Amino acid sequence: MVLESLVSADAACRRPWLIAALGAVFASIAVAIVFFLNLPSPDLMAVLLTIIPAVPFVLNLFNKEEVDAASLKWFSKNTLARHSPTILVLVMLFVGFIAAFTFWNLALPQDASQRLFAVQNTEVARVQQAVSGFAVNSVETAFEVVFFHNLGVLGIALGFSLLYGAGTVFVLVWNASVIAAFLASLARQAAGQGALSALALGAAGVFPHGLFELLAYSTAALAGGILSRSVIVWRSDRRAFTQVVYDVAKLVSWAIIFLAVAAFLETYAIA
Repeated sequence: MVLESLVSADAACRRPWLIAALGAVFASIAVAIVFFLNLPSPDLMAVLLTIIPAVPFVLNLFNKEEVDAASLKWFSKNTLARHSPTILVLVMLFVGFIAAFTFWNLALPQDASQRLFAVQNTEVARVQQAVSGFAVNSVETAFEVVFFHNLGVLGIALGFSLLYGAGTVFVLVWNASVIAAFLASLARQAAGQGALSALALGAAGVFPHGLFELLAYSTAALAGGILSRSVIVWRSDRRAFTQVVYDVAKLVSWAIIFLAVAAFLETYAIA
């Protein structure tokens, strides 16, 4: 395909800002196709059509990381630092998805927007209702609920990535579309009363814990991805495979730490 070939894995790590633009292009083309062709189940089709070009790109990214990890000296240090350029690429791809979905959510006529993001709007309402219930709970209970819920999402991201290589793209695109629906709803509620300010405040409210959640999911996705790619070399080079497993264990540990920080920040915001 053409779209995912626009930026190579090496170029993405050198210029991660390009990936935000690429993610926005993926999402924008998906929304345009769904809107103009009037496809059935448009809310899910927009997500699916965004995933399709993103998967080959992410697979190439994971393949590069697996080769780099396997070529290192035995139990090399600074695992997170070495993989940080790729994690940043995944974060920027996610940011591009959010930006495009938010823009089209607001730019399209409201009836079309409601149809294109119906499932996402329902999810936003469900999450807001669940969050409002935290007010009657203790901070410790809220932290436990948030952390273990997000840990479940982390497990899904890791499992998808391990089983399907770049399967975690499903998780990233879906979460990006839900966050975009949330930001767009804030802007609409403040229509005529500083919609841009409401959008900025909403993004600022999501940013602290959202950043660490995204780091956690991206790190776990990378761990599962490089492990999945390295299984094919297990029989021919077990030493390289062991090095990859060591890297993966450290990446998963960092992902859980990021998730705990995110849960703490989110709980503090709710309390």
